[in-house]
Amino acid sequence: MISEILAYAGPYRLTNIKTTTTDDGLAWSAQLYLSGQPIGEVEDRGDGGPTQVFVNAQEQQALKTFSEQRTGEDIEPEAVFLAMLASYTERIDKLMAINAATPVIFSPDSAVDVFGVPTKHAIARCANTEQNLRAIRNRYPDHRLLSDEIVFWTASSQGLGEPVPKVERPQT
Repeated sequence: MISEILAYAGPYRLTNIKTTTTDDGLAWSAQLYLSGQPIGEVEDRGDGGPTQVFVNAQEQQALKTFSEQRTGEDIEPEAVFLAMLASYTERIDKLMAINAATPVIFSPDSAVDVFGVPTKHAIARCANTEQNLRAIRNRYPDHRLLSDEIVFWTASSQGLGEPVPKVERPQT
């Protein structure tokens, strides 16, 4: 899961995501990072208006070009890309919290979204210990454990590069 999200996100990350519900939808804001360096802020007021990206003009154009390539959108591609990235980031944060106590597992036949990111997971009914992780790996060698991928997310979020290979997005 994390490798697919890293492939989707490329060099971009969102941190400090804050959300709130408005009368018209979900509002959110976040810090935007490029290759581990903060470059600006993102804000969606949740009122149906555009997502605002507060970066310099050069970074804005680079983000737009990257977003168009990732999403295939020609109208507000940055908004689509960043909203998806915010959703992915929040999902990883929630799964990491669960994984701290109980292993999170991804089946090789799990449904995926249009960007190839698994949409379903299982939670083992055991403590997240190395002994239990070994037993799960042995019993289900074709499944992936979130525990095995967390290091990649942490490293990429801290600007330590892209330690996982790019994953090809399924053709639609």
